[in-house]
Amino acid sequence: MSSKQAKKRIAARILGASGFWRKLRFLVWFVPVGKAEKPFIPRTDIKRLRGVIHCHTAQYSDGAGTVEDVMDAAASEQFDFVFLTDHNSVAAARDGYVERYADKAPFLRVGNEITVKGGAFLLAGNLPATFQLEPRLEPQTAIDAVLNAGGIAAISLPFDMKHPWDAWDTSGTTGLEVINFSTVARDHINFLSLAVVLVLWRVAGLRAAIRWMIDRPDESFAKWDEELSKHGRYAGIGALDAHGITRIGKKWHKFPSYADSFCALSTHVYVDNSAATGPAAELALFKGRSIICYDLVRSLDGVVVETQQGAVPGDDAFIGDTLHIVVPENTVILIMKNGIILNKEQNTHTSLLLDSEGIYRVEAYTYALSFGGCAMFIKPWFFANPIYVHSAQRG
Repeated sequence: MSSKQAKKRIAARILGASGFWRKLRFLVWFVPVGKAEKPFIPRTDIKRLRGVIHCHTAQYSDGAGTVEDVMDAAASEQFDFVFLTDHNSVAAARDGYVERYADKAPFLRVGNEITVKGGAFLLAGNLPATFQLEPRLEPQTAIDAVLNAGGIAAISLPFDMKHPWDAWDTSGTTGLEVINFSTVARDHINFLSLAVVLVLWRVAGLRAAIRWMIDRPDESFAKWDEELSKHGRYAGIGALDAHGITRIGKKWHKFPSYADSFCALSTHVYVDNSAATGPAAELALFKGRSIICYDLVRSLDGVVVETQQGAVPGDDAFIGDTLHIVVPENTVILIMKNGIILNKEQNTHTSLLLDSEGIYRVEAYTYALSFGGCAMFIKPWFFANPIYVHSAQRG
């Protein structure tokens, strides 16, 4: 994308104030109250690991701090792992940081945010520490290089204001950043939202301002559903793009800190209790065996998204199974099939008989007040990757 095109896109976001108008959409919803369900006991042979996805350091790209700074911030917010994605570099793996943190909490995995031709970005994982790739190659060439090295590729910042991904005709990617919080936050830097953000920051602190910017990026979700229908399976990743530094005009400022960024959004991956935790977490991320959670809205503790037969997000299930969604407090729960809302209700436990093939995924929203079927002051909370329902078990 040319500089002129990028400036036009940025100006449209600022003047159109799209982030501000989306906030108004979440004021009031009319949602029926669901019936009470029988208790559901989830599996005990798997666990969820809470991860910081997509962050940068000063050592290897354009972040503000060292690997140690990143890991200390993640530890302070009680994360289980960090997926580091410095630009065009896996040098942190080469320099022994994966081994240094292998037996610690959080542990570290090293990926790569690769710049392709035109300035768009590719997120890569499962790479050897020796991996090197010249930046700004054709998108398909870069994807092929990642795959040939034994890695996995997903699309980063698909709707970035400056360098959106436009190579949707490529093959070999397994998912996309359905939420990139840097993109979400920048969408609130406009002539309407910015006033609210600055007042909240001054009165209630930076995290209150960050919480106000939490949003559902509809364009990304629509594209995710489109790619799911095209590929049959496509992972949704919740990414931060945390740098610990922000550019305003021509000056750089050290905010939000890594810890302030990390508290906004996390991706919780499912791994088997018996698996090698580090590699399993990275593979689960790219396979979509995960739930994306806005932690500043509510913790994912106590949440269950699982079928009666034990399928979790990212897994296959079969017709006749039952999907269960259990949450600790009354929540607006949406069950979607092939991108269309199938069921929407206020409840703490919703179940659905899976009676036809399709791609089923769950979204959940909190609310501040409710009177019968009227829920007010809605906040996006979590988004589960799909469960893929088939008519019969595949050989």
